[in-house]
Amino acid sequence: MNILRVGSLGVVRWVRWLLFEVLPLPMRTTGCHVAAVACRVAGCGVSFGVLSVELQASARSHGEELVLLWAASALTALLIGNIAREMMFEACTSVATLLGRPFLRDGVTLTGRTFLEIHYPTMTWVRCECGADGFSYEWTETTGRCNRVEVQFRANCGRNAEETPEVRVITAPRMNSSGSPPTCADPGSCE
Repeated sequence: MNILRVGSLGVVRWVRWLLFEVLPLPMRTTGCHVAAVACRVAGCGVSFGVLSVELQASARSHGEELVLLWAASALTALLIGNIAREMMFEACTSVATLLGRPFLRDGVTLTGRTFLEIHYPTMTWVRCECGADGFSYEWTETTGRCNRVEVQFRANCGRNAEETPEVRVITAPRMNSSGSPPTCADPGSCE
């Protein structure tokens, strides 16, 4: 029964990711959201183009070979479409930050967590992911330092509801004047 539950949860997460990340569903009409829809449309176009070319080759196949060919074609088209979409997002981010504007991107990860990501003209960024199991918040500083805060909710809240969630703070070391991370003999001696 547990396998069925995990499998159905995986299918629901995949469909949700497909609806919000792959298909161009406009949520708002700001400039960033219009650019995000354009990136998703480009990704869908590439996916459908690749799929149509791959499926034309399956005209001479039959039976199990045809099913395997269609499955491989769909996965390949989705992969190439995702790469095209991510390249479009990177191009839009670069153009927006060069124009001195922040670029906002939101969506859903494959694990079912929603995310919001903002890239600033100062070449810094902020990303927040939220899910039922907790949330994480990442950001960079102008010095190049990357920081991450993770809050994981405990699975057994029924009996031990007074327990606080697990919080982890991860910070990359600051770069020294030569551009490399500092070396420390004692872990407590680093900033």
